[in-house]
Amino acid sequence: VKALHQGTVYTFLAPDAEEMSDVVCDIALRGQAVQKIVAKDEVIRGNLLAIGEGQIEIEGYGPMPLAQDAPVYQLYGDLAEKGLDDIVIGNMQVDYVVDGGAVQAVLLRKPAAIQNVRVLILNNDFPYREDVRLTADQGFYAQCGEERREYAAGSTLLASELFQGEDTKAWQVTAMEGNNLYLVGEDGGKGKPGYAGIFEIRKTEEGYALINEVPFEEYVCRVLPSEMPDSFHEEALKAQAICARSYAYAQMMGRDYADLGAHLDDGTNYQAYNQNEPSEKCKAAVEDTAGLVVSYQGNVATTYYYSTSCGHTGTLRDWNQSPEASDGYLQNIWVREGQPDLDLSQEEVFLDYIQKPDQACFDADSPYFRWKAAFDFNTKDGEVRDLLTEAKLANPENVHFFADGKSKEALVGFGAVTGAAVAERGQSGAIQKLRIEFDNGTAELQNEYNIRKVLGAVLTSVTLGDGSRRDDFTVLPSAYCTLSYDTEKKMASAIGGGFGHGIGMSQYGANGMAKAGYSCDEILEFFYQGAQVTDMHGQGGPMGE
Repeated sequence: VKALHQGTVYTFLAPDAEEMSDVVCDIALRGQAVQKIVAKDEVIRGNLLAIGEGQIEIEGYGPMPLAQDAPVYQLYGDLAEKGLDDIVIGNMQVDYVVDGGAVQAVLLRKPAAIQNVRVLILNNDFPYREDVRLTADQGFYAQCGEERREYAAGSTLLASELFQGEDTKAWQVTAMEGNNLYLVGEDGGKGKPGYAGIFEIRKTEEGYALINEVPFEEYVCRVLPSEMPDSFHEEALKAQAICARSYAYAQMMGRDYADLGAHLDDGTNYQAYNQNEPSEKCKAAVEDTAGLVVSYQGNVATTYYYSTSCGHTGTLRDWNQSPEASDGYLQNIWVREGQPDLDLSQEEVFLDYIQKPDQACFDADSPYFRWKAAFDFNTKDGEVRDLLTEAKLANPENVHFFADGKSKEALVGFGAVTGAAVAERGQSGAIQKLRIEFDNGTAELQNEYNIRKVLGAVLTSVTLGDGSRRDDFTVLPSAYCTLSYDTEKKMASAIGGGFGHGIGMSQYGANGMAKAGYSCDEILEFFYQGAQVTDMHGQGGPMGE
């Protein structure tokens, strides 16, 4: 008998064993001889909906205990051992070998067929709600196993009325005849826009979690108008649709929300979703690019994108990450025809460049292409210290404290802020290290978002290239800026460009390229160097052969 166990195939002598194959079993051995084989015959099948601590949730069966070190076997293609990470939640019919009331092994008989995305609908950036209120313009119903409750058009469903006692099985809410479902506010008002697909409500110790399960292409259609104005050129919209599809595809491999049965959320940490109704122009862009993704070295690329460049793009180094070979499509490039020979890591060179309009840049029409900012550090010492401490707790590699020539773990005794300056600038032009001086020490901060957030705490105004002024920013538009600190006034100013992290595709740059005659494929292959536009169903990994 040949048996696969923990990555190794073993061959044992079993003269009296009955004929069997593709079976999960226990094998009792004496030396190299098989004494007994006990096959585990109970198998159930269903979509994996959630992965929690010591348990998994299977569609139609609810939560089930998961045996410790339960193996995952891939039976299609070459027999191999995989992990739970290789199961695409909600998109993969999987067999589960059950014994003693627990799942003992998982069998992957076919690769995933991407049909749906499961989106966690945030509650003011928080995953949980005290209650969930839903309605629909037509009749709708909620179902949990065999139990079904129907609701009339315009009536309101309350999650707190669905769940009884300690039962935590998820309820699914569906509108009749494919109509939209709507969130209802505490004031009884119907939120807009509506949601396609179904809602799944989960009860947790922290509150109710609300997941919108929606067809994959419908998800892309509702991301597109939330991320890019439909006034943009159709080729830019198509490029954005392919980016949104690629980014979602890549995120479906993660497990950030696996315990809640979701792939991603509807916030900007992933992609803005369902904030605006898709126009006919947006629908056409999604339909014209259906199934297309950006691929690099045979895998779907994580297509980072943002609003506006300063004229140059960055790499993962701006996030204080070391790029790997698989990230080779994210390069430092000029967003224009031709690549000027300028080293933007030099402070004088960057200052000279950022003060110029650079009308040759494809982003030049964006009001965020150039801006000026004003900062006031007075009375903000505590807030700056708190943000630095918070950033260090989140990732110690991004924040370092120094006092008396020694590294410190905390800002205790550092006193008030006395200065702020660019300590290091990357090849992209972005600030890669910000130094903040205190009465009794120094803090050095890395990662462009950390830098933008700390400076955003003392930001008083931003004047855009079109002359308009914004006083409502809580995060600096970009890290592509200068910084000049006045020690007497404890105030600072900056000249900057761009809006967003600056890595991958600039949306205004894509629009500028489209207006200049570039196709969506050309736009994507420009921003993602060495990548190609391909059909996602032909990709490798758990979603394809």
